[in-house]
Amino acid sequence: MIKVLEFVYDNDVKPSMGGRNGYVYNIMQCFKDSNDITIHALHRENKFIRPDRIPKFIKSLTKVYRDNHNIDLFIKGDYQIKEMDSYDVIHFQRSIDLFQYRKCLNNFKGKVVLTDHSPIPPFSEWYENYYSNFTKKFGGKKLVERYKMCLEEAYYTADYILFPCENADDAYAKYWENYPKIKSDNLHKYVYLPTGSVSKKIDIDKAAVKENLDCVDKYVACYVGRHNYSKGYDILKEIGKEFLQDETNCMIVCGKEGPFYAPQINNWKEVGWTQEANKYIFAADVFILPNRETYFDLVMLEVLSIGQIVVASRTGGNKFFEKFQDIGVFLYDTKEEANCILRKIKNMNEEEREMLREKNRLLYRKLFTVEAFGKRYFNFYKDVVNGNVHENY
Repeated sequence: MIKVLEFVYDNDVKPSMGGRNGYVYNIMQCFKDSNDITIHALHRENKFIRPDRIPKFIKSLTKVYRDNHNIDLFIKGDYQIKEMDSYDVIHFQRSIDLFQYRKCLNNFKGKVVLTDHSPIPPFSEWYENYYSNFTKKFGGKKLVERYKMCLEEAYYTADYILFPCENADDAYAKYWENYPKIKSDNLHKYVYLPTGSVSKKIDIDKAAVKENLDCVDKYVACYVGRHNYSKGYDILKEIGKEFLQDETNCMIVCGKEGPFYAPQINNWKEVGWTQEANKYIFAADVFILPNRETYFDLVMLEVLSIGQIVVASRTGGNKFFEKFQDIGVFLYDTKEEANCILRKIKNMNEEEREMLREKNRLLYRKLFTVEAFGKRYFNFYKDVVNGNVHENY
């Protein structure tokens, strides 16, 4: 029996459209009834959290101090993993966590696996998405340099570095000047294992969803995700300005607004954060994935399982889908090309569109189900324990 610790907290693990917690949820689904592997997560008690009434400006003033203090603690590294030696594999889902616990890992007899889930280097994501302009100007850049050193050591500490596909780390080389050397020095550790996802089966009345959003008889494009830089929400807005010049088109957008906000354009429909995003994906005619940089987005897999046509940026992990011929995934390089593809799909008849949707469903069932994902992970963890790991799974 192989025993694995997935380094996330159990009360954070839940189905989602992306991120490490949704990823680990899918791993746990793979092995919940397994007699060969047991998957564990960290445990913490739920505590009462006092409502946050601190003004944003004050939080910005203190953020650099607090983050620098945290890095000081991480460098000190006085952290222990409970019952560490009972595990055969510890799988860290963030490089900063691995760095934080690196000292106790010196005595670990098993193997350490690292997976970063950020579409851009983690320090870049923090800086672009979570630092205010004040924080960026006063201490943010120096803080990022400290983070870089921590993450670099984490990559050298890991026994294996796991990515979903070869292009998933394209943006790391683009935004992290030391990454090409880090990867070259540790190339023997790199392993590629495509992600899987729980199938999303939708049984709704498409017409009712469209009617509720006042877009009956319109050609509908849908986006689901955070409204930030790395997810390309600003790019989506630029695509939308041209797309919605045609009044027979409509854009349905799901996700919490901020730091970017919706444009004031007719037929741009902001749903906000919702647990029913999949019904909007299903009701649409096409799904847009405009990521500025792409890891290997779980939303792509869930959209394929629903059986929706995808128009996605030709970046990072999205390039993985170029190897499949004649499916309903179209990649673009420019906003103009994205709109050209959207018009092309609009001009198809419904039979042609449905054929593309079915091909996406078939591709999902072949490669990206929980069962297929679990088989890959079982082989990987087995090989990790036996010392027989290869590059592709």
